Amino acid sequence: MTTTDPFLAGGDSLPAAKFPNVGDKVTGQILDARQVVDKDIDGVIQRWDNGDERKVWVFDLDTDEDGVADHTLWVKGNMYTVVREALKTANVATVGAKIRLTHHALGEPKKKGYNPPKLFTCEAKAGPPIKVRDTFTADATSEPF
Repeated sequence: MTTTDPFLAGGDSLPAAKFPNVGDKVTGQILDARQVVDKDIDGVIQRWDNGDERKVWVFDLDTDEDGVADHTLWVKGNMYTVVREALKTANVATVGAKIRLTHHALGEPKKKGYNPPKLFTCEAKAGPPIKVRDTFTADATSEPF
């Protein structure tokens, strides 16, 4: 098992938003959005048929409205499509937008023996201004280190 250095991975390790049941939802403001290489549960990089690495969007969400990211949302598949369309319809930028994502149904499995895909709906609107957290304060004469 490999461990990921949070300084090299783009941020703290946050719990992922999960949707185990139809009707589950998450609401939050997108504080950060980044694309990462998609890996399977064993850490193997997922590739397209042409050999290119698959990418997945990861959003850091503030779900409790305190200005601090507390969940990540791994956006791919049907979820990607509905989130993109909701942001486009609301005419808001990704970072700063407030979204409500709902797992509303199960689709048809692609092949026999596969799990049915989770289907989502998404609503988006402009969120409040993102608060910049001052983690280091120094006067003009001091050295930071």
